[in-house]
Amino acid sequence: MLGQWVAGASRYKTLETLHQQRAALRVVAFYKALEDSTSAASVKVAEAMIPGIHVVALGDQLTKPLPVMKAMIEEGIIAKSVRTYDAPLEVCFPTLIDHLPRSNISKSTTRTVYTQIEEWQMRPPSCWVAVIENDRTIALAVETPMTIINEPPPIDIRYLLVLAGLVGIMAFGIAKIAAAPLRRLRKAAFELSDDINHSALDERGPVEVQDAVKAFNIMQQKLKRHIQDRTRMLAAISHDLQTPMTRLRLRLEQIENPVLKAQFLSDWEAMRKLVEEGLGLARAASDGETKIRLDLDSLIASVISDAEDAGIEANFSGPLGLQVMLAPDSMRRCLGNLINNAWTHAGGAEVYVERRANALAICVIDNGPGVPESQLEHIMEPFVRLKDSITKTPSGTGLGLSIARELVERSGGQLTLKNREEGGLEAVILLPLSSILMPKT
Repeated sequence: MLGQWVAGASRYKTLETLHQQRAALRVVAFYKALEDSTSAASVKVAEAMIPGIHVVALGDQLTKPLPVMKAMIEEGIIAKSVRTYDAPLEVCFPTLIDHLPRSNISKSTTRTVYTQIEEWQMRPPSCWVAVIENDRTIALAVETPMTIINEPPPIDIRYLLVLAGLVGIMAFGIAKIAAAPLRRLRKAAFELSDDINHSALDERGPVEVQDAVKAFNIMQQKLKRHIQDRTRMLAAISHDLQTPMTRLRLRLEQIENPVLKAQFLSDWEAMRKLVEEGLGLARAASDGETKIRLDLDSLIASVISDAEDAGIEANFSGPLGLQVMLAPDSMRRCLGNLINNAWTHAGGAEVYVERRANALAICVIDNGPGVPESQLEHIMEPFVRLKDSITKTPSGTGLGLSIARELVERSGGQLTLKNREEGGLEAVILLPLSSILMPKT
């Protein structure tokens, strides 16, 4: 709006300058026509030759000077003095009446003429007077015609709407371009929990976004080093423990007391499982297993078969016949841990698969005593153990559910636990529908 106002003011000033220049040319031509004679006949001839200008009596109604018109006249003639003024309409010659419609021809004052012109939405004429002093002094009144019929208002709504639309489109495009690096950063942040080995982001975009991306890449590298150091540390501990544990196992075989020997072997087996599960937890957090297309029903059936071979009671119901993109070893280990947990605390497990609103659910249920509601989240933390339903003492290493949750989250899913209304615990693996490829044919 400010720009349009400035443009309108500049246009008006330019038009005013052009009108003064043209008026000055007419004054010069009229004055030169009267150089030889100022008789009434000569004046009539000059007025007929050059319309819109005539000689007037010099009065005291002259107001604002016109410097542009004055300079132009001085360039065209040689005179002692040239003065130019803006004057009221009544100073001008009576031909002003010719601008009025025939139905309105009448003697009218300046105020009435301006009112009538404004009703027609026309710019009123200007009345300018040029006073030239030389051997004689002559005052010439110059008429300028009414101009710009139906002049548009200072603020054009259509112009503003077009301008707002174009600026909006341009702003939307610029915002999309500027936000692209932020969208890549957001996507990488969500994918970081699934794949710590994700390639580093390109440091592009505005300076602030480049700094944020650079900080994100540094953070990712530090997390990778931290996890790798932890995995190497646990692997080294596991490797270093192999030799003394093997020697200990051999020496345990030499114990003759069967009761004492059984107790030592039980403790040795618990130690071995703890080392193995600890290493498994570290690997679950660091391994970047490739996802492949596989038959989900066949994978679950294979896990059930392995559990049954190990003496675990488990069955599979509710197959859907779906092919999905998953990391097979990670999912196999996750399901194995959940089934083993159900068998340990409830004596058996049942697995079924179902489609939900926005996810694929793999459910492992049991008929055990369940878990207190306040402990449902706590038991998935590392080294938290539940009491066995039979011995009433803590069992296992306390890492099975932690490893299962880590593996599910690395697959882009979520592991939740809830108590069933009919009794027992239900572990639900929720995988996003984006993991589903197509129904099995």
